Amino acid sequence: LTLKPAVLEQVVKTLEEYSTTDTDTDDPAVAYFHQGIFLCRKNQIGPALASFHKALESRRDFAEAFASIGYLYASIALLFKDVVFTQWAADFYRWALELRPNYSEVYLHLGNLCQSLGHTEAADCWRRAIDNNPELPEAHLKLSIDLIRREKKIAEGLEHFEKALALKPDWIEAYAITHFDDLYLEGQLEPQIAEYYEN
Repeated sequence: LTLKPAVLEQVVKTLEEYSTTDTDTDDPAVAYFHQGIFLCRKNQIGPALASFHKALESRRDFAEAFASIGYLYASIALLFKDVVFTQWAADFYRWALELRPNYSEVYLHLGNLCQSLGHTEAADCWRRAIDNNPELPEAHLKLSIDLIRREKKIAEGLEHFEKALALKPDWIEAYAITHFDDLYLEGQLEPQIAEYYEN
């Protein structure tokens, strides 16, 4: 099993964000965890998953390993449209959150997974991500789109939209505007918002 370069780049970036600050090389769990990231960089996804699982066998309270397995399963599920991997991903994300209830990055990615399944739980996950870390631009952006598109809460949605742009304008602006173009063309932005949007 290998991933396309663009997908692999995002996977490695996310796993490095999950990465433990524990550098105790005498701890087998930590060694297996870092080996998993190393194998991901080489696009050896199966062996990487095996390493993360070995990390959990060594230490069952290793939230980063649960989160990493969840993200890999979610990436595989997206690639193959596989509901089994989707459920596994959700399970591992939730186990990571049981161990670390303030794990904002996992709330973000669990929200993204729920969104791909059409679950309204996604918005709650993004809110929890923001509650634990208000500096996550993707969580603000995802929530803003959901508030406007699904809940029709335009003003609140635009607040999160502006926060996302303020946090990371170089990364997020084109992506955000693309989504709001969709909303504008679909007529979902109310007339008083159109003036704001066009300025």
